[in-house]
Amino acid sequence: MREAKQLPRNHPSLEGSNATRDGIIIMSLDQNIALPARIVTTILTSFKIFHTYHVIWQYGGDMTDETIPANVRIMPYVPLNDLVGHPKTRLLVTSADNYHQNLALYHSLPILCIPLQPVQRQNARKTDRRQHGLVIPPENLTIKTFVQAMKKLLFNDTYCRRLEQPSRMMKMKQPASQRSMVEWIELSLANNFDVLKPYAVHMPWARYAMMDIALLVAIVFGNAIFLVANSILLGMRRVWDIYGRRRLPGMGQSVNRLVKPVLPSTTVTPIMKIPGSQLSPTTTLTATKSFKQQ
Repeated sequence: MREAKQLPRNHPSLEGSNATRDGIIIMSLDQNIALPARIVTTILTSFKIFHTYHVIWQYGGDMTDETIPANVRIMPYVPLNDLVGHPKTRLLVTSADNYHQNLALYHSLPILCIPLQPVQRQNARKTDRRQHGLVIPPENLTIKTFVQAMKKLLFNDTYCRRLEQPSRMMKMKQPASQRSMVEWIELSLANNFDVLKPYAVHMPWARYAMMDIALLVAIVFGNAIFLVANSILLGMRRVWDIYGRRRLPGMGQSVNRLVKPVLPSTTVTPIMKIPGSQLSPTTTLTATKSFKQQ
């Protein structure tokens, strides 16, 4: 990155910029991807609303079927570094690639990201998380969302203030290797280096210790152990119901073959005394019959 050079007033990209009083908007998406007609029409219609801004769109696609507003200048190539660093430039609309992001950071310019590729989506999320700009996915791009995002970035100075420190750090010259420790300390005190601190410093202790992940793992393993133990107990109970009640533990023979049935005793009381017998009427005779088990 380098400082922007002053462009001449008659530069093709700046033609008509004197008639706009509010500033310049730069737009540069991925040149290797042909934009759908819906996105092109949506962008041009939205730029027409900002008629007080001079829009420079770096695009090499076909525009024969589109109505280009008077404040929009479409060119296949423009000096981006010099235009982004122009004093009147207010916004950069980009597809969130690394070059455009670093360019906007260097010149302290808010970014409106329209990511077209997966890698660009990741860069756009970083821009949104650091509050250096806004993100509009291509599938959610409408005139309403595009105009609202541009108004928020153009009329809110918060984004520019957040970009001042990263821009100052990028513009800082690399120190010579002979600098002493005192000079390094003075350099650190002169510039707030909080952005260089690791993200873990600002994390809550529970998240730093990964308590949420540990709790999730404990719940999953606890449920798994409970289900396995319950299945084993149910299986053992079923086996006992089928085999355990018919067999004695440790023996191969069934209970019915080991235990013989015993018939109850029969009591006979004679009514009269039999001649020659020694039994009296009060004598109780007990006859027991034994049956051999077949």
